[in-house]
Amino acid sequence: MNAKIGYVKLHRSLVDSEVYSLPPIYLRVFERLILEANHQDAEIPYRRNGQVEKRLIKRGERLTSIRQISEWVGWYERGVLKNPNPKIIKEVLDYLVIHNMIFIYSQSNRMETHYNIVNYSVYQEKDDTKVTEKKQNRNKIETEKKQNALQNNNDIRMINNDKNDKELKTSVILIPEKETILIPEKETILIPEKEIFDYWNTKKGVIHSREEGFEKDKIATAIKSRGKDKIIIAIDRLDKAVMDSSYYYSNKWNIYKFLKQSNGISNWLDDGQLWNNYNIKGDKDGGIRKDSGTDSKDAKVEPDEGERLHQRAIQKFGQTVQNTECDF
Repeated sequence: MNAKIGYVKLHRSLVDSEVYSLPPIYLRVFERLILEANHQDAEIPYRRNGQVEKRLIKRGERLTSIRQISEWVGWYERGVLKNPNPKIIKEVLDYLVIHNMIFIYSQSNRMETHYNIVNYSVYQEKDDTKVTEKKQNRNKIETEKKQNALQNNNDIRMINNDKNDKELKTSVILIPEKETILIPEKETILIPEKEIFDYWNTKKGVIHSREEGFEKDKIATAIKSRGKDKIIIAIDRLDKAVMDSSYYYSNKWNIYKFLKQSNGISNWLDDGQLWNNYNIKGDKDGGIRKDSGTDSKDAKVEPDEGERLHQRAIQKFGQTVQNTECDF
């Protein structure tokens, strides 16, 4: 196993960039691409059309693959290695390309991804330890001034210990206080798709999704079709019905099926059948509208088509007929 040696530099402005506010996988991938990039030009063996030849990989570049990047940024969860889906890595790389953070020459999930870190040489200077003579002289003058000031102000104090007739000299050096730098708070950038994903996972009446299962494109399609506010309302109503022990509905949804299927979101909006069934619970509540603010059982409502069919079945076959509802 080859040991990793050397270091790279990260500019402090990174914390103010948009990638720092995205899910952690974005920054994790970007940092690893920087760490894995060549610090100088190098030729590597490269197989093409069955022939092995040399290929030049320049400073700030690396020849790898999406699958290998997924392995680079894996993590352990309860002792089990977790690698992100290559599809998520592809999405992160696309984001970095669009925002001019990296450039990709060629890309494939299994074959190869040849990338270049944009402005690598700007931030990763070759001679990191070089300090100009002018700066050295300036530092020397400042150091001498500080030393003279410490001596003149008796910042180096001699403590005499007369108890043992021995003169013990202890130097107490006062270190100048560091300048306090106030860093302004960053504005939190909310991503609608991630906001809905996290909101779904706060509910108890649904099937939760793991963080690595976040699929932005699917949620974005639902937002474009329905709107974020309506999706939030539908999620709240679904959770309310499932968690109501007095109501029959107990179907726990997966977020992506709920957003995609025709009987998902639409059933829990104002004109949705399941939401209306929940509000007007028919024979279950004696025809009383739930949460209507009345205790009177005289507040009857007209039975729906399903209820009428149920009554007709009872007349024909007797009370043994069960009132069942099906959610397709």
